[in-house]
Amino acid sequence: MTLQETAAILAMIAAVDSRRSFGEIDVTAWHAFIGGFMFDDAREAVIAHYKESPHSILPTDVCTRVGAVRRARIGNRVAPLPPVDANDVRAYQDWIGAWFIAIADGLDDKAAEAVADAKVGVKRQVTATAQRDVNLSGLAKRPE
Repeated sequence: MTLQETAAILAMIAAVDSRRSFGEIDVTAWHAFIGGFMFDDAREAVIAHYKESPHSILPTDVCTRVGAVRRARIGNRVAPLPPVDANDVRAYQDWIGAWFIAIADGLDDKAAEAVADAKVGVKRQVTATAQRDVNLSGLAKRPE
């Protein structure tokens, strides 16, 4: 999330919670806590909080709710086998970590693999499919 997106989250909070007003220092401070999250996840966490609670929201409330959503996206999933040398432990761990982060961000498996590949510099080869000429002249025609 960018600082501007964090400011938008705080503007939303201020609009709902008239007891609060936020300045530049608040944006910087909140960004230190929630800046690593996806904007939509943080926004949904704020909405969920104020649907359930009349109390002012704190960064920990956002972190707790977003963390729960991210854990739910991962669930009991198992990462696919990384396309790296199994002896390169660092690349293996980096690939798996990047894959899980991408899944937690809400990406599908294919997109998560692309993110993980980019993280460790994997360039997958695209297999070209060969065109084959098929001779259909020997096939019987249907009666019309």
